[in-house]
Amino acid sequence: MQILIDNIEYILTLDRSRRVIHNGSIVVNAGKIVRVGKKNEIDREFAKSSFDRVIDGLHNVATPGFIDTHIHTHEHLSRGLFPDNINTSAWTADWAYPFYGITTEQDEYTSALFCCAEMLKTGTTCFLDSGARFPKSVAEAADKIGIRGIVGRRVMDNPPQKIPSKWSSDLLGELYFSSPEQAIIEIKKTLEISKSFGNKRIRAWVTINGKDTCTDELYLKAWELSNESKVGMHFHSASSLKEAQESQKKRGMWPISYLNKLGVLKENVVIAHATMVADSEIKLIAENNAKISFCPGSALKLAKGAGPYGKYPELLKAGAVVSLGCDGTSAAGSFDMVRQVYLSSGIFKDSRLDESMIPAEQALEMGTLLGARALQWEDEIGSIEEGKSADVVIFNGREFEWLPLNDPVQNLVYSASGNSVTTVLVDGVIVVDNKKLTRIDEDELLSQVDVAAKEMKERSGLKPPRSWNYV
Repeated sequence: MQILIDNIEYILTLDRSRRVIHNGSIVVNAGKIVRVGKKNEIDREFAKSSFDRVIDGLHNVATPGFIDTHIHTHEHLSRGLFPDNINTSAWTADWAYPFYGITTEQDEYTSALFCCAEMLKTGTTCFLDSGARFPKSVAEAADKIGIRGIVGRRVMDNPPQKIPSKWSSDLLGELYFSSPEQAIIEIKKTLEISKSFGNKRIRAWVTINGKDTCTDELYLKAWELSNESKVGMHFHSASSLKEAQESQKKRGMWPISYLNKLGVLKENVVIAHATMVADSEIKLIAENNAKISFCPGSALKLAKGAGPYGKYPELLKAGAVVSLGCDGTSAAGSFDMVRQVYLSSGIFKDSRLDESMIPAEQALEMGTLLGARALQWEDEIGSIEEGKSADVVIFNGREFEWLPLNDPVQNLVYSASGNSVTTVLVDGVIVVDNKKLTRIDEDELLSQVDVAAKEMKERSGLKPPRSWNYV
C-alpha cells in the first residue's frame, strides 16, 4: 500500500542530522519510508493520484513511533489495585507476585491486548516485555493489534528463604523453577515463538526476572543462550537502594559491579531500572555497551530514588544507551510514553538544581532512537528516515496543549500528551486512524477488560487499604 502523509506542520525526524522539517511530507510504500522532505519537493516527484491513501497533515506534528523498553503486559489488569505507599520490596512480594501467580493464559492475552491497545493509541509502536507466564499469548495479542514487540518467558529459580505471608501454598511452585536447567528449557521454547508469525514485527528474547530471584548459574546460562541465539537478554537490576545495600553486604559490591564480575554486563543486555549505579559503574556500563531502561514513572511512585541517586544524565554523557520504559500499570500507572519523556527531562533539572540536565531533545531521543538501539532494531525503527520501516506517529497540533506551536520539540515534551495522537502507522500499516484502533473493536475489548479485571481481583484476594470512605 502506498501512503502519503501530506503537508505536515513539523516532522521530527530524529535522523542523523536531527532535521525538523517544517511543511513536510512522508511517502510510504510497502511498509517502508521511501521519501521524507519538504512538501513542495515531494509534490513535484509524486502525483497524489498514485497513492492508495492520502493523510492530511495540516497543523499536525509527526514523530517516530515511541519505543517502550520495559513493560509488564500481564499487569495491565491490575491498575489501581496495589497501594501507592509501599516500597519496591513490599510491592513486589506482597502484591505483584500474588497477582502474577493467579494469571491464566486467557487473562494474559486480554491483559496484553489491552496493554498494546493503550500503547498504540498514545503513540508507542514497539515494546520489550519483561517476560510473561504465557508469552505466546502476548505475541498473539501484539500480532493481532499490529504493534511491534519483543516477548519473553520471565523465569526465576532462587525463592526467598522466608515465604511472604500473603502467598498461597502453591504460589512458590507457580513462580519459581526448580533449577536453572528447567528455566532454560522454558526459555528455549519461547525463542521459537517469533517463527510462528508471518512477519518480522514479533521477536523473542531471553528474559529472566533478575535481582536475587535468579541464581548466578541462571544468569550465566541465560546469557550464554542469548549470545548463542543472537538475541537480547532482559532483566531487572539495581532497582532500589535496599537492593544495592543488600548486594554490598552479601557480595562486597553493588549490583552492576557484580553483573560485570559475573560476566553478564554485555552489549546485548537491557537492564531495567538501574536506579542505583555507583560513580565507578558508569564507565563499566558505557564501556561494555550494556543498555539501560529507565522507568521514571515507577521510580517516582515506588520512591526508587531516581532524582537524588540516579546516574542517568552521567550515563548519557558517557555515551551509554539509556532508553525509557513504562514498567507496569500498578508500578507507574501511565502507559503514555510522552509522560515518561517529560519526566526524564524534568526529574534531574529539579533534583540537581541544574536546568541544563537532559534537555527536551535528548529526552525525546531516549523515547525513540535510543530505544531502537537498546532493542537492536536501530536499522529499521527509531527515526523517520528513507529506507526505514514506516513506524510513524501523528499528533494533532491544533489541540490546546500544542498551541502556540513555537517549538514542536518543547511543546511535545513539556506540554503535550499521547492523548493528542490521531494516527499511527506500524510497518506502513495504519493501526490507529482518527484516534480509533483499526484492527480490533475497542468497545468489545473494554468489555472483556471489565470482566477479566473483576475476576482476577476476586481470585487474587488482594484488597488495597483505603484512606478515604468509599460508599
